[in-house]
Parts: sequence; structure tokens; C-alpha cells
Amino acid sequence: MLLLSIEKEDDICIVKFNGNLLAGHISEVKSKINELINQNIVKFIFDFSDVNFMDSSGIGFLVSVLKSLSQKGTKLKLCNLNNTVASTLKQVQLYSFFDIYNSTDEALESFY
Repeated sequence: MLLLSIEKEDDICIVKFNGNLLAGHISEVKSKINELINQNIVKFIFDFSDVNFMDSSGIGFLVSVLKSLSQKGTKLKLCNLNNTVASTLKQVQLYSFFDIYNSTDEALESFY
């Protein structure tokens, strides 16, 4: 099971995932994020502090959000990645496509 908590700080949306990003959860999560993007929310931080693993569907989801935000002139920021998730992104050569921070505070500061 994957739960989302969404907070807004100014015009920045912080999405905290609780659970693993797996195929069975992606369509619901993607729908919620697309709904926010369609409301012209374009500054996102994805907090991975409670994510231990993601499969190829999770990677595809991140790439999809990154592409949508790039078209709106902004970049997806990730924070609190554990070694497994960071290693997965490196293995598929996507790590450098994202702005990655050690904490939510660092990611927030990067917008200012």
C-alpha cells in the first residue's frame, strides 16, 4: 500500500510517499499529481523518506512527472532518498536528471 501526504508551502507542493512505488499504486498516484499540475501547481518536492523500493513503474512515473514539469519550465526535486532508491536511479542513468537533496528543507531552499 502506498499513501501520499501533500503539503503546500507558498507555491511549492511537498509530496511525501509512505510505501513503495510499485506498479499497482502508480495510476492512482499519477492521477493525483496530474490533477495538481493541471491546477498550475508546478513546483514539486517528492519526499522519499518512507520509500524503500521502487520498480520500473515507479521510475516511469518519476520520468513522466519530470517531463510534465519541464514543459512548464520547472524541475522535479527529490529528497531523502535511501541508498536503494538512489542506486536504482543511478543504475538506469536517471539520477542526474533530477535535483536531489538530503532533506526537505534543502529542497525548499533551492526554490528561493
